[in-house]
Amino acid sequence: MLSAYCMCCLVKRQLRMLNKFEDEEKKALYMRDVLEILRNMEKGEAAPVAVRKMDALFAERFGEVHSFEAEKEKYNRLILEKEEEIMALVNKSEDRLLCALKFARVGNYIDFGALNTVEDEKLHEMINNAPSEEIDPEEYENFRREISSAKRMVYLPDNCGEVVFDKILIRVIKELYPELDLRIIVRGAPVLNDATVKDALFVGLDKYAPVIGNGNGVAGTYLPEVSKEARELIDTADLILAKGQGNFETLFGCGLNVYYAFLCKCEWFVRRFGMVRLEGVFTNERRQKFDVDGATL
Repeated sequence: MLSAYCMCCLVKRQLRMLNKFEDEEKKALYMRDVLEILRNMEKGEAAPVAVRKMDALFAERFGEVHSFEAEKEKYNRLILEKEEEIMALVNKSEDRLLCALKFARVGNYIDFGALNTVEDEKLHEMINNAPSEEIDPEEYENFRREISSAKRMVYLPDNCGEVVFDKILIRVIKELYPELDLRIIVRGAPVLNDATVKDALFVGLDKYAPVIGNGNGVAGTYLPEVSKEARELIDTADLILAKGQGNFETLFGCGLNVYYAFLCKCEWFVRRFGMVRLEGVFTNERRQKFDVDGATL
């Protein structure tokens, strides 16, 4: 169920998108229909599903939504330039898997959906501080134990730029566990600055594992609409690593063995996890202390 915080955030996003238009009557009618979308959302439909519906409505009334193609290319290239430097830090660390996981989680900052802007100075600061970030030691030990015995793993990336950090983590995973059958599933169509197959190929993710799209343009992994191929891979995986708030919102409650890694970037997630803004989460679907709607279990 959408929280009140998510609803307010979604409405504010629509208002920002309308700023460049002058026809107030047309904008008012549009916002009425936006509120109608929110009113008719089903309990299992999270914010990324609402975004997809609102973007379709916006395209119908005002033309195509902002594509984020420039932002996607900028941050893919920016982090690619730092890839070998980060890889060297990972290789010098005492625990390569843990260090790579920390960088992958920090990369979740590059998000033009949950954040209005991405500040390059803040990004560089977070990259520099990544090795000293904390990851729940108990959950990490669970992850390391399970990945060492897993036969099939699915990796669900989130945003462009961030996928280069994912590439580093996937590279380490494949080096440590060469027999692991690892598959990468990205968005099936462009949405926000989320990574698609095109973006994954651009940064070279396919060098380390097969990449497919999930069959739809929801900014997450919305199981009712993923392709048959993606669903089969997800359902038969021993282990799933899902990046970003959108994947958490659309997957949480599925009951599969999903590890979530993301930064708390919005008010609802800050309150839900009891963390400060931009603090990192690493948690497992089956051991989370919240139910689907955020209530404490």
